[in-house]
Amino acid sequence: MMSPRVRVFAFDGNRLEDHELVPYVAPALGRNCFIDRASVLAGVFKAWEDAPRLFTTTPRIESCDYAVLPFAFSQTYHSKAKRSKVREAIERSARAGKPLLVFFSGDQDERIDWPPHVHVVRFSVDRSSVHEREIVDPMVVRDMCEESGIEPEPRAYREKPSVGFVGHAPPLGSARLKDWIKLGLFVLNPERGRNQAPRAAAILALRCSGRISSQITVRREFAFNRWGVLEVTAKRRREYVDNLLASDYALCVRGIANCSLRLFEAMSLGRIPVLLDTDTALPRADAIDWDSLVIRIDRRQWCRMGAIISESHLQMGPQEFLRRQRECRQAFAEHLKLDRFFAHLHATMVDHGSSSLRTTDRSPVGSAG
Repeated sequence: MMSPRVRVFAFDGNRLEDHELVPYVAPALGRNCFIDRASVLAGVFKAWEDAPRLFTTTPRIESCDYAVLPFAFSQTYHSKAKRSKVREAIERSARAGKPLLVFFSGDQDERIDWPPHVHVVRFSVDRSSVHEREIVDPMVVRDMCEESGIEPEPRAYREKPSVGFVGHAPPLGSARLKDWIKLGLFVLNPERGRNQAPRAAAILALRCSGRISSQITVRREFAFNRWGVLEVTAKRRREYVDNLLASDYALCVRGIANCSLRLFEAMSLGRIPVLLDTDTALPRADAIDWDSLVIRIDRRQWCRMGAIISESHLQMGPQEFLRRQRECRQAFAEHLKLDRFFAHLHATMVDHGSSSLRTTDRSPVGSAG
């Protein structure tokens, strides 16, 4: 049975060439999801583009099911003209009595009190302040099995677990005083830690722990520029993938945004994330029991990370360790790959109403720690 199409009205629909379209929205508007061919994300939206058209456009807002903002809301932080367009879209959709779908697509994580008819898809937001009409989406990542052309074997259970990380973690590898100040402020008050300070603290804790084997490489630079174009060599990308494959657990901690790209990439390879929980909201909590998959550690327990991981691993045992690896891969394939997530979003839009769009993890931190 064919899924019903959702009729969408795009603001500035006759001037789409003036905007950098949100890739998720582009197919609904009859456009391709352009991403630089040099990007590791090239082709990531192909399955979404090739899917049977689930949306149809209408030139009149009065005849739509949803109005859609075609560009990312995060662009309003740098453009007065975009802010004006957003205000116009909010006011016009409210007058027409139509829900407005907005894609945030930015690292900002502050709470915003959206008008009652606005539904927002965003990946960076504090779990404790998620608005009732905000939907947390998985970050834009490739299925790393497809990218690497491999089917990884589950890791064999060993009593002493290994934890891997390759990436940028200032102030480690950095001489900038302000980064060290941020780390110091996080150590003094973990609940107020922002940016990459929690990541650096977690790495220091793991390196000092004798209860786990830390397989950590800190880079002096961020791996990507915009939309995933590598600023480093393909060799370093391979080292990143190899580190995930060679580790029992993947360290996943917020960066500038309160989310972790690495969490989804690790799951795509069937590896278990260790999430230092900085009030991180996770997607598809309606379908995924996150605490049965990841080791989630309260940020206030950052200095005990090695001990908590070791205790959780020993309590897990071989069978549970194997189950989690397999179910991490399964959860990614069934719910977190972008074409699957947006097919789900389409289904909830068909159901309509804010309650059906609530697919966000708001559970408290699990028992670890």
